[in-house]
Amino acid sequence: MLENKLELLAPAGKWDVLESVAAAGADAVYLGGKKFNMRIIRPGFNFTNEELKRAAEFLHERNKKIYVTVNNLYFDYELAELKEYLFFLNSIKVDALIVQDMAMVEMFREMNISIPLHASVQMGIANLASVKYLEEKGFERVVLSKNLSLREITRIHEGSRLGIEFFAHGELCVAHTGHCYMSQLLFGQSGNRGSCKKPCRWKYQLHRKESDDRFKNYLSNNDLCVYPYLAEMVRAGVTSFKIEGRMKNTDYLIPLITHYRRAMDRLIENPQDYQTDLAAMDELTESRVRDYTTGHFLSRPSLKSIGMTGEREPYFDTAPVKLHRLVEDDYALPDDIPVATAELTVKVANMDALQRLKGHGVDNVILALEVFRQNGSKWGSELLEEAVQAARANGQKVYLETPGVLTEDDWPVFEKYGKTRTQTADGLIVNDYGSLHYWRNLWPDQEYWAGPGLNITNSKAFRDIKRCGVKRLVMPYELDASQVNGLLEDRAELQLMVQGPICGMVTDLCLAGSFKNQDEKCAGFCTRGEYALLDEQGQKYNLKSDSNCRNYLYYPYELCLLMHLPALADMGIKCFTIEGQYYNPDILEEIVAIYADALDNIEHGVWRQHGNYQRLLQLIPAGLTDRPFITRTQLK
Repeated sequence: MLENKLELLAPAGKWDVLESVAAAGADAVYLGGKKFNMRIIRPGFNFTNEELKRAAEFLHERNKKIYVTVNNLYFDYELAELKEYLFFLNSIKVDALIVQDMAMVEMFREMNISIPLHASVQMGIANLASVKYLEEKGFERVVLSKNLSLREITRIHEGSRLGIEFFAHGELCVAHTGHCYMSQLLFGQSGNRGSCKKPCRWKYQLHRKESDDRFKNYLSNNDLCVYPYLAEMVRAGVTSFKIEGRMKNTDYLIPLITHYRRAMDRLIENPQDYQTDLAAMDELTESRVRDYTTGHFLSRPSLKSIGMTGEREPYFDTAPVKLHRLVEDDYALPDDIPVATAELTVKVANMDALQRLKGHGVDNVILALEVFRQNGSKWGSELLEEAVQAARANGQKVYLETPGVLTEDDWPVFEKYGKTRTQTADGLIVNDYGSLHYWRNLWPDQEYWAGPGLNITNSKAFRDIKRCGVKRLVMPYELDASQVNGLLEDRAELQLMVQGPICGMVTDLCLAGSFKNQDEKCAGFCTRGEYALLDEQGQKYNLKSDSNCRNYLYYPYELCLLMHLPALADMGIKCFTIEGQYYNPDILEEIVAIYADALDNIEHGVWRQHGNYQRLLQLIPAGLTDRPFITRTQLK
């Protein structure tokens, strides 16, 4: 018999489902209130406060646990009501909270409450160093990223004392957990705040020179099912097996819970002789919604894990819309022109681009540690030292930025890189908590910025990370101009991207690989031309790939906030970034000169930028936008 207790964790969105999954054998149930959780699109689901109290009593009477999802990202204007909700949850003695926003750590400290914290899958925890960070913060369990392999889960378990929870069955997003902003960019409805419009379920055309003219569901992942691999998951260190489906009914959930309960009972009783029940697997397959995939669990996902035809895709009310593209008539003079000094930061991919920044008033240079195959950028140790010296000769500081995604398999290369190449930089921009944990211990005297990948959206979350030595927050895509007042009132030092391509999704799926023969090995298809997805409105989402073969999907139009700089400076945002690593050096130099001129205007209380705005429209023929980050309503 297994010594470690295993837990079958079931979802519930309604009272009848709660009763049914408990009766079917769930050891614990996770559910959410009417606010502050990730599943709020359908009003008939989730629990009132009175129902939550009854649910806690109901489950505790049956010796079962209740975990409440408080797993959204929060803005400052929501925190007062959230505080009252946390006091309520503490009073009804729930067994744990599943959380995404690190503001919870700061609020627990202030409120002196001690409900156990479980790190939500939405945090994208994908390496041991991040788990170690959570240990320091007092978490008791981590729901690991769905983008991890069996090997990676094992290594994390072996190096950590936290309980390991993992999704065993249910809907699976094609993007890396916590790194899909496409719904927010397209509709202003954030997937990281439970309002995803599921653009990954649309039909697209995969475009290159010899374009495939058929529309297919290139991003529609099949559903996760690791039922045949429960024993392997236990050996890897998973102790809580989670079933997805808080918006599902009893007809869907009861067979699932029943089959997983029986399998886990047999596994607990006799792990040495455990065998998968093939008849049960056949029943699960027969009742499936989409076809099944093991996701990243056994191997890297391929197009075999995608429901390309869309024939099993459930109906969801979503479709592409025509996006706002800036035109010359959109230019408007600012209402007021503040007199302010602002800071200009530029991210570059190579030495040629770096040298072009000289004499243009650039204060900081960012060297990204992500290596994109399309531009060949790679800052080796000698080149990095040369770049640092060149920037300092220009009077500029140099910051290194970690990749947006770092899984446990990525970590050995990154760790070696960090030990040999970071000490020469002036500071580090971190996009995951593992990087902060690792580098802070290695170089405690460095200056740290919280990168956009951390999804920090309020002053309490930033206050918590400031305790770890972080000085500045690079604003994530989740924030727009209407949501930063709390951060500014808390005197947060904010950095805002004002120009460049906008990455809306990171995925391990190689879309360029769809052009190769089924049995053909990777031959660098992604470097043989420009790839993009086209939606049914004819809008192009460009694709790039990094050295780990991850694909990055970009919003159709590049961000341009030139004409909003006076209003942003007046709000108190005075540190601006140009994502210049995608531009050739000639275009980058001209763009930098335009923004430097605009900031010089602000410093002298004037504004003469109509010609520069027109020039930007010419330089970026694919199109520019200021949405959804800025609307004129937000700036008034």
